[in-house]
This record gives sequence, structure tokens and C-alpha cells, in this order.
Amino acid sequence: MRKALADACQEETGCLRIGIAPNREHAILPAILERYTREHPGIRIQMTEDINRHLIQKLSEGGLDLAIVHMEQPLAGITQEAFYQEEMVLLIPNQLLIGLAEVQQLPFASLLKRLSSGTAGCLAPLARAPFLLSESGTVPGRLARRLLAEADIEPFVRVSSDNLRLLLELCAAGSGLMFCPANLIARNLTKQQRQRLTRIPLRTGERLISFCYRRELHDWSLLAAFMDTARQIMYAGQDH
Repeated sequence: MRKALADACQEETGCLRIGIAPNREHAILPAILERYTREHPGIRIQMTEDINRHLIQKLSEGGLDLAIVHMEQPLAGITQEAFYQEEMVLLIPNQLLIGLAEVQQLPFASLLKRLSSGTAGCLAPLARAPFLLSESGTVPGRLARRLLAEADIEPFVRVSSDNLRLLLELCAAGSGLMFCPANLIARNLTKQQRQRLTRIPLRTGERLISFCYRRELHDWSLLAAFMDTARQIMYAGQDH
């Protein structure tokens, strides 16, 4: 009711409570929040960082106005609007990949072709490689463990962390290979670091990231304005 009254009076006041995974927040939100807060200076943004399932639970319980998440199934009372496709990739240090080809006595091009084939079990040549893995509660972590299980790999996990920026630095330094959202790579690694890595596309590696909010907030103009701003900035970035 207070949200509707504020809209009716054209008051730019209030608090917008947004939930998002920490690594996704770092990748996409700085430019979005900068523009939105500049255009709506009376609005306070309260951020909550957590994994997908916890954010969806908080949204359902009324603890959030908006969750930017990968929603696997529709939820009663929750409206879901598409935001963008998040691509997951496998990053392998070049020297590690060369070493794997030598150990398995495979031509480098043949190994790369198999890993990139997208067929079930295509990651089997990585069985002895060191992995840098996200925890199983995250989207990258769940995808990684599913693909490794399909390839019958019990991974040697050199480092386990939910901080993908840390894992990216370690990957660029040659410590191991990792699964990562593609949009984090350029944001966190220099061109020189990226040149030391091979990027492998993943079968079923794309995930729809959505704006999710409670149905009764559908006509809240400040929420709609935030989503419009986010889409404008995201799509402008994709055009470059």
C-alpha cells in the first residue's frame, strides 16, 4: 500500500531490496546500480548476497522485493521475467592442457576437439587434472559436478571456494581448471592472463537469469524502472 501511495504521489522515496549471488553481483550490478541511484536519488538499495535457492526462499517469504536468479521451476505467487542468458564455460590453463595431451599421447588439436564436442563424457580426458571448484550449492558448482559425474570423474579438488574471482586468479596462474560464467572472465582477468587460458564451451552451459518478484509488486514503478535500467545496460554491453 505504501509503495502504491508513493507512486501515486510521484514520490521518489523508499527502499528496494534486491537479492543476487555475490559473483553475479560483481559481474553485472555496478554499472546498473550507479545509473539507477543517479536517476532515483531518493531510493535506498538494500542488497542481499546469497546462493540461488536461499534468495528464492527469502523472496517467497517477503524478505526481498527482487531476486536476480536462475529459477529452475515456476513458483506460485512469483512473477519471472527474462533478463539475460548466462553462459558457463570451462577454463583450462594452456600449459596444463598441453601437459594432458602429452601424458595421454594425444595430438593437442584432437584433445581440444574432444573436450569441445559437447558429447556425454567428453570431459573424461580431464580425470587426472587438478580442479578449482565452486561449492555444490552454487549454479557453477552444480553444473561442474553433474558434468564430471557424466564423465565418471572423481575430481582432485585443489581449491574449493564460492569466490569465483579467487578461482579465476588461481586458474590464470596455472593452479587448475575451473567452470565459470563467461561474463566474469574479461571483468576479472587482464588480456595477458586470458591469453594463458583455453576456453571450452559446455553442453547445456547456458542458464536463463531472471528478474523474480512477488506478483503484487507488478505495478510498482520503481521496481519496473530498475529492471528497465538493468536491461538497457546489459543489452548495450552485448552490442560492443
